[in-house]
Amino acid sequence: MSDKKSTLKDLSYEELIEKLDSCVSKLDDSDLPLEEAINAYKEGLEISNLCKEKLESAKKVVVSKMENN
Repeated sequence: MSDKKSTLKDLSYEELIEKLDSCVSKLDDSDLPLEEAINAYKEGLEISNLCKEKLESAKKVVVSKMENN
């Protein structure tokens, strides 16, 4: 999983959103077996947290730039 996590961290915010959308689509499939649904949910949470980290980082950059002007 750590190899997968490092791969996910290398993706852009937009790429992560696409992956998150894919997880949501999988979960919307009512025929998805329980184990696959749980895995898709876990992956979605991981991706969501990475998106949050990227947004927080971008926010810090913007706030810093605004304070310096």
